[in-house]
Amino acid sequence: MKRRYIFSDGIDRCFQMLLMASVVLFVAYPLLLVFFRPLSSYQNLWQENRVLLGNSVYTAAFSATFSTIIALMIAIYVGSAHQKIQKFFQILFVMTLVSPPFIGALVYIQLYGRRGVITYMLLHLHLNPYNRWGIISMQTMHFVALSTLLFMQYLRRMEVSILKAARGLGASWRECFYQVILPLLWPVIAVAWILSFMRSLSDFVTPAVIGGNYNTLAAEIYMQMIGYARLDKAAAMNSLLVVPAIFSLFLYLYLMKKGNKIYGVDGRVGGELLEWLRPEKKWRYFFGLVSIFYAIFMALQYLCIFVMGFLKSKKGRYYFTLDNLQKLLGYNIKSFWVSIKIALVVAVVGTFFALFFAYYVEKRRGWLKKVIYFLAMIPYVLPGTCF
Repeated sequence: MKRRYIFSDGIDRCFQMLLMASVVLFVAYPLLLVFFRPLSSYQNLWQENRVLLGNSVYTAAFSATFSTIIALMIAIYVGSAHQKIQKFFQILFVMTLVSPPFIGALVYIQLYGRRGVITYMLLHLHLNPYNRWGIISMQTMHFVALSTLLFMQYLRRMEVSILKAARGLGASWRECFYQVILPLLWPVIAVAWILSFMRSLSDFVTPAVIGGNYNTLAAEIYMQMIGYARLDKAAAMNSLLVVPAIFSLFLYLYLMKKGNKIYGVDGRVGGELLEWLRPEKKWRYFFGLVSIFYAIFMALQYLCIFVMGFLKSKKGRYYFTLDNLQKLLGYNIKSFWVSIKIALVVAVVGTFFALFFAYYVEKRRGWLKKVIYFLAMIPYVLPGTCF
């Protein structure tokens, strides 16, 4: 019996060492290499890139604020709506989470560009969407899904007796919202805002595609690395993003801990909560309009992805064609299958690694667990070009 315990304990230690080595090799070591660059790479770094960093913070702040407000309204409407409506929006949110950002940016050009289907052909508007507000609008709509799911999760865990007591004392839904729901939700609202802020800082695809003359630091890092092959300069520029990203990560972990203390971590759902959460008629209509607008916007995006695959533009007019499909099957089918194979391998290996990692992070105690967990979170808040 003792020998079996020693054997299992040895396997357990081997898994721990493997996880620690993976985090150090693939996260900590590349991050250190960002800073250990020739001093010439850091000359005039701040003077040359402070405008880009300001642009990144500007777009991130607006995208995070708008997406958080919209997500809270959608979460309240969907959370108190019929079950079929909830399922529809959940499917829409999942599709938004798994779709790459560059797809949304390309569809944005097709629908709302200077010769967009909606802005130019239908509404006859001559707009220039290639600016900071184009970036903010696309990031806002793309970040809403994750924030809404986060809000819905915590709204379902809210204690229904608090809402009952407030309404029983004669409080209107508006008073209940401002004096009960918002104070309880403020840690989660802050978490959603920080998540969107960090995602915007690390997004280099959207600014590169629809930013026009307006550039951000993440997009410029991508250009320095891919376009000009200046790896030392790109690494030095990444160091400017590391500081706000790590600070945001510390704040995120603190607020998540505070939110779990308020709501608990057992995920209990109040049975009558949805009934008491339902807004008054005028607020329900307003939140419903926001939710419908978001659903139409995202549905048009995914519909456009499919339809544009069978259309071609000639002299400002679209016509049906199968040329795109034939080219895909004739020339690009190999790359498609390579993408599928890579995705399957990454999904299987990543899932098993995440299961073991989550087990050891949750079950083990001590400072080492916190360090490993923090290091594992860093890739989420930095541009992919950083690693």
